Amino acid sequence: ATLRRHDVAALAERRRRNIVSTPTFEGCRCSYDPNSDGCGEYRALQEYKMQHPIRNEEHLEDKEEQDYKESKEESIDSDDDNEFDYLLDEDLPGDEGLKEHEEQRRAELEFEMLKRQVALQHGYGTHRQFHPTRVLKAAGLGANPTRTPPPAVVLHLVDPDSISSASLDYFLETSLASKHPGTIFMRSGGRSTLLMDAGIAQKAFGNRLQPDGDLPALVAIRDGVVVNISHRLRDVTAQEDGVIDSNAVERWLENSGVLRSQPPLFDTLCCIRPEEEALMDYLAHKKPEKVLEEERYDCGLDG
Repeated sequence: ATLRRHDVAALAERRRRNIVSTPTFEGCRCSYDPNSDGCGEYRALQEYKMQHPIRNEEHLEDKEEQDYKESKEESIDSDDDNEFDYLLDEDLPGDEGLKEHEEQRRAELEFEMLKRQVALQHGYGTHRQFHPTRVLKAAGLGANPTRTPPPAVVLHLVDPDSISSASLDYFLETSLASKHPGTIFMRSGGRSTLLMDAGIAQKAFGNRLQPDGDLPALVAIRDGVVVNISHRLRDVTAQEDGVIDSNAVERWLENSGVLRSQPPLFDTLCCIRPEEEALMDYLAHKKPEKVLEEERYDCGLDG
């Protein structure tokens, strides 16, 4: 079927109705709880960021420059590959055909942008904080027959007093997550997660991960199955001061098979069912019912 711009606009509007705001980010309500997720940064991470303000500013500048270059390259590629294709198409009937072709191309570009945005709203290509009672389920651990687990998840179980945890989160936030839009990056308090969600933790980790002695930990998860664990971040910490080695982190995750370049298919990203969407559409367009006043008989007497 031909993709129309108004179709993309309508889809984007339906998506906006499902967006919720946490204290630190916005995302789809099927992936985040605005009352518990995104509840701020732990002490060690705050201190680490204060000690590295220049690197943080450089990251923002580099990211802006990279985004500009990518958009410029995409524009050039689009112009080179598609702008004059209509000249080779003998089926286009003059100006009307050209306008239709341009309209179709605009709709395709807008749909590609929407797909990237929706993937981000579901946690792909970004590093976010979850509540300890929710993070394991959000990572796809624990049986849930109504939801397909994410294909690739990087889970950091944090020690809030650890410089290793702080430097790892800083690297994931400012560098690695955005390079891998097909992977969900998440963090939560390690000890709280293992104790407050002990049932799922026991099924997922068994005796491989304990709250005493094994934290902080980096966990690689594929299709709802734990495939690798770095206890106390030993596999990725090379410096004596406890700061992680960014190359070691990337290599460890690559070897674990959880760094993906493409998010899942667009239609599989959101877990909100079609009947829920239909109900929201109905409630959004439902007109308030008029309240009929009760008819009263006046007999002409007072009281």
